[in-house]
Amino acid sequence: MKKQFIITFCALIAVVMLFFFGRTAAIKTKLDTSKLLTSKVFNINQFITESKQQFTASQAVNLGTLENNVTRGDVLHQQIIAHTQLANFWKDSIRSFEPYAFYNAEAAKLDKSEKSLTFAAQLFLDNLRGESDEAKLNWKAEQAI
Repeated sequence: MKKQFIITFCALIAVVMLFFFGRTAAIKTKLDTSKLLTSKVFNINQFITESKQQFTASQAVNLGTLENNVTRGDVLHQQIIAHTQLANFWKDSIRSFEPYAFYNAEAAKLDKSEKSLTFAAQLFLDNLRGESDEAKLNWKAEQAI
C-alpha cells in the first residue's frame, strides 16, 4: 500500500512538473509565403478591355461616346457624370458587375460624399459573398475598404 502511494505520488509530481515546466505552446512553423506571393491579381482595366472585344458595333459606339464625354469647363463635375453614365451602361446594357461597381466607386471618390462612398463600398461587400474567383474576391475586398 505504501509502495502504491509512493508510485502515485511520483506520477502526480511528474505530471505537475510537465504541466508547469513542459512545452505549453505548439511548435511554430514557418509561414509558406510562396502562396501569398503567387496569389492572383485582378486587373479591372484588362477586364474592361477584354469585355469590349465582345461588344456589338452599337455598344462600342455608345461606350466610346460615354468615355469621351468630358470636355473643358467644370471637369470634376463632368467626370462624375461620365463615370455614373459608364456605370449605368455596364449595369444596364452589358450586365457586368465589376465595371459597374468600378465606375460607380470612381464617381463616389470624385464626389467625396460619405453617402456615395458608403454606397459604393456596400455594393462591393454585397457582391463579395457570392464570388468564387480568388482574384476578384481580393479585388472586391480591397475596393470595399
